This record gives sequence, C-alpha cells and structure tokens, in this order.
Amino acid sequence: MPKITRGAIYHAISRFFGVTLSPQHKSQLLKVIPQSVRTPDGKIAEPFVPHLALEIVKIFPGTGKTAEELVKELRNNDFVAQIDFKNLYQMLLNEGKVVLSAVKQRDLNARLLALQELIHDLGVNPDENRKIATRCLREALGYSGVRVYTLDLERGTWLHRFAEGEEGISRFVSPKVPAENSEKAFLSKLLQGEVSLEEIAQARAQGTYEWYQNGEWSYLYIPDRTRCPFVEYEQLVRDEKGDVKQERNGYGEGVAREILYLVFGKKGDKRVDVYLVNNWKTKKPLFSEKEQDIKLLRTFASALAQARNLAYAYHKLQDESVHDELTGVHNRRYFNRKINNEFIRAQRSNYPLSLLMLDIDHFKSINDTYGHQVGDLVLRKVAEVIKAIVRDKIDTVARYGGEEFAVILPMVNGGKGANASEIAERIRSEVEKIKIETFDFGVTISIGLASFPKNASNLAELIYKADQALYRAKENGRNRVEISS
Repeated sequence: MPKITRGAIYHAISRFFGVTLSPQHKSQLLKVIPQSVRTPDGKIAEPFVPHLALEIVKIFPGTGKTAEELVKELRNNDFVAQIDFKNLYQMLLNEGKVVLSAVKQRDLNARLLALQELIHDLGVNPDENRKIATRCLREALGYSGVRVYTLDLERGTWLHRFAEGEEGISRFVSPKVPAENSEKAFLSKLLQGEVSLEEIAQARAQGTYEWYQNGEWSYLYIPDRTRCPFVEYEQLVRDEKGDVKQERNGYGEGVAREILYLVFGKKGDKRVDVYLVNNWKTKKPLFSEKEQDIKLLRTFASALAQARNLAYAYHKLQDESVHDELTGVHNRRYFNRKINNEFIRAQRSNYPLSLLMLDIDHFKSINDTYGHQVGDLVLRKVAEVIKAIVRDKIDTVARYGGEEFAVILPMVNGGKGANASEIAERIRSEVEKIKIETFDFGVTISIGLASFPKNASNLAELIYKADQALYRAKENGRNRVEISS
C-alpha cells in the first residue's frame, strides 16, 4: 500500500469542511498534525486523533462540522493507524533479522523476547517508559547496571531519576551542574556541538572514545576511562575503591573503567534522557561481539526513540488542549471541567470554594490605540501576575474569554477581609504596577468575587454571582474588587 501523503490528508480535510485550503490553513494544519504523530506509512496514530480533531475544527469555524464527525471521516478514508506501540515490535523483529546471522541464535532469541515485553509495555508515561527501557537494557541486552538522568541542556544540569543494578547514592538527586573536567560535562559539550569533528574522529581512531549520533538518539562509549582527559578521576576512584559518603563499597580496581552513555533526544530539545550503562557488577565487557552488539543496541534505541517521540507528542497535544496558547494559563474548556469537579468536592467535603472573575479595564481601547500585539503583551503580563500570586498546583487560573480571566480558589473563604478578597486585592494592586516598555499607559483590572456556600448553593449560582460582582466593579468605576452579597 502506498504511503499516505500529507497532501492527501489535507485534501480530505478540505473536502470534509467544504473549503479551499489557503496557505494559512495549511500552515495551521502543519502545526496541528506534526510529523511525530504520523506512522511510517503516513497515517495518523490513533491515540492522537480525538485531540487533533478538536484543534482542526477550530481552524474552520462556522462550518457546522464537529470533531466527532471529522474523526469518523478520517477513519473512513483509512487515514488512522490503530497503534498502541505494540506494532513497533514487528519493526524490531525485522531489524533483528539483519543481526540474526551474526549473533548466537539462543542469545538473540532471549533478547528479542525481552524486547517484546518492552515494546508491549511502552505507553505515554515518560517515567514508566524510562523504567521499562532500563529493564530492557538489563534483561534483554544483558547490562548489569543502569542509571537514568535528565540533562537540561539550557542550564547544563543533570538530575538523577533512578538506578537499577547500581550501588551507592547519586550526587545528582537534585539538578546539579557537573564538574567541568568530567564525562557528564564533556557529553553536554558533544550534544551542544562544541567538540570538533576532527577531535571526535581522532579519538575514535585512537580508541579513546566513540561518539555516535543518529538524529533522535546518540551514544558515547568510553572503553577505558583512565585514558580520557575529561574523566573525573576522583569519582573513578570512588567507583572502584568505594566511598562512605556515597554508600559505595566499590567494584574493584580496574573494573569501573568501561562505560556507555545512551542519549535520547533530537537536535533542538531542551531536555534529553541519558542512560549510563555498565557491567561493573558482573565484571564483564560491555560488548562480547562489538559489531553485532552495537547493531542490536541500535535496534533497541530506534524503537525507544520512536516511542519516546510519540509519548512526547501525546502529552504536548494534551497540554495544548487544556491551555491557552497566548497566555499559558488554562483555557475555558479546562475551567469548565475543573470548576465542576472542585464544586462537587467542596459539597462532599463541606469546605468553602471561592471564584474570582477578572476583566482588564479598557482593553478594547488598548487594542485600538496600540495594536493587537501590545494587547497580547498585556494579556500575558496580567496572566503572569495572577499566576505569581495564587497557590501553585492548588488554585486554577484560566482565560475565560477575550480579556477576561477566572481563578478557582479551593478551601478559601469569601467575604470582606477573608482570604479570597485579600488575594483579589493583591492581584488588583500588582496588575496596577504593570508597565509596558516604550508605551505610556497603565493597566488596571476589575474583579468580582463569590464563594460557596456563603453566596451560592449551586455551581451555576456561584458563577452567576461572581460575574454579577464583576459587573458591579465595572459600573462602580473599575480598578476595584466587588464581593457578592
């Protein structure tokens, strides 16, 4: 079956909505349907279709078409791939056939069986995927020790996630910049392109280290750490002879010298996953038949990289479906779901729930006078002020529509002098301090406050009362907080 092209998908969407696609439409569709959510045959992976449909319908308002109808249309055109990551196993087996002739049959069979479990279990949870990949490296590929880190390339920090088959306590239990003359620091330089190709080629020829990059994953192999100028010798001694502070007994002199770093992440990623792999515990070489073992390692890495990309795309789409793109706060869809859940919880647990409705004063005038770009900047700055004041991971900030925001305050009382009114007044006061560089105008905000059970007995009444209080704040001169009676 021929590969499905992006043009074919666009044509079907154009026909479905009954419109001719403009360059702007195609640009928007390219963003909504990135390459990472498409399978090798060009189809759209099933887990992403409902999210994509919701976003695509927004591009064509007024057509009367629904996301559910679009999903049905895509499926009818056979543009949807029923994928749950298990079909990656077949790709793995196909690559395994190349390796089969060079690797002992029983060894490869055992590895492929373990890899089957890996691919079967991979999902959209990054932490679970890291654990599954670690198990695969140990059980399928035969390595005794694995440490998993997240490397923040912007800050240069390493964060230890977990380890299996490794003794001792990591020095990177919180984000930390490694020593300048260390393997980790050198790996960061390799990923940033700060090491010349000539130096890399020379190191490979001399057997000092090997650096391999393949778009979405890379590896740094060091056969003997004592021969590398960038190795932190103090840590090498701790690895071999032990260290009380790190609760490490030591693996024995000359044992902890061969090491492999597997990196998962493509060019431009701000964060990548790094798997530190060794055989220190078993005292065996990492590669018994290096060429064949590397091929099998690449097979594993390719499958994990694709699963990682799909998981990332899934979470990105989920995040975009509940966040306002301009301000970064939650959108109206998320607010509706969240306020309903919080109200049910407040009723059941008999605790207060407060709601703030906020509206930027004279926003239309700002847009008309200074332009929409300045208006967008005001919206972002107001959102930043609100987020900085409310409680992280407890309160909810949402863009309710246009220049209007809403804040859900669980377990916060309303009324004059109560917590909710104090929070509202802080927001009003801080917004008043906003300065827009090169423009001479002030920003103010009007706020309406209502609380359950003080002002409302049901959810609809709570929202209505907060909205009415906001209306009074506007009527009474703006730049003020009004509390529902």
